[in-house]
Amino acid sequence: MIGLMEPFGKGQKGDFGPALAWRPVARESVPGFVTGCGLANELMGARDEKILSRTLKRYAGYGLLIIDELGCVPFSKESADLIFQVLTERNERKTC
Repeated sequence: MIGLMEPFGKGQKGDFGPALAWRPVARESVPGFVTGCGLANELMGARDEKILSRTLKRYAGYGLLIIDELGCVPFSKESADLIFQVLTERNERKTC
């Protein structure tokens, strides 16, 4: 897991994420790219529609998952818990 941090509005790490994804693509590993807000909204919707486990498996299955703008917007406790669940699921899947 890689975390990139810089002051808000500099715009440099946004270019780094897609560039980082090229290596797994070259090895035929499918990368995923999502914003923090997009991920939170999708997970909340999946939970409400009772398809959360399927959504978690999809995000756990990416060879590389890039979550952009994760620290830019405050999340509700429920959203933060669901994002943490994605990260935990990915960690467990990669270490087994």
